[in-house]
Amino acid sequence: MIVVPQKCGISTVVNILGWNLFNRKATKGEIRLRWSSTKAMLHIGAPGEVEWCKENKIKPELIIGVVRDPIERIKSIYFDRVLTKNKDQLKNLTFEYFFNNFNSLIKNNSDVGRHARKQCSWLSDDVNFYDQIITTNQINDILRPIIEKKIGFEIPSLIKNQSVKSNLIVSEEQSNFFQNYYSEDYEFILKSAKIFNLTF
Repeated sequence: MIVVPQKCGISTVVNILGWNLFNRKATKGEIRLRWSSTKAMLHIGAPGEVEWCKENKIKPELIIGVVRDPIERIKSIYFDRVLTKNKDQLKNLTFEYFFNNFNSLIKNNSDVGRHARKQCSWLSDDVNFYDQIITTNQINDILRPIIEKKIGFEIPSLIKNQSVKSNLIVSEEQSNFFQNYYSEDYEFILKSAKIFNLTF
């Protein structure tokens, strides 16, 4: 089981896990549809799945978590879910508006809010449950070889759906707010860094 929060490289991970199904890059939808029909054992963990496994004393053969620096993740959420897709049909697309309305976007179960949930919503707070924790920057270097060995296929280096890079500057006030909001994620990442060799 690979546990990947939204905006932490999930498209790349899905393509790596599903490479043997298509032998090419595919959409998350294509791969998930094929997984459901083939009962694939390698899959993406959903929010709450780690807690369910722990409560039911189930330990998958392999469990890997993927983390991302919360500030870099919030920038990616803004570029992808607000500027690019805007499924919430926000009339004001500025980062200032996004920041000022962040709490209501989370509470209203908006598209932005679902993508901006804390990484621990997927990962839980138990670092020791994992065989390996990696960052989004380590997906191709660490995860890909593990999956290649499991499925017996060579997989090309994949980077899928990278959000547009920008010089978006997050103010000190905004940074402090997000650091506080994502404090559980920072704690999880700090614990992970002590056990696993994380590179951001």
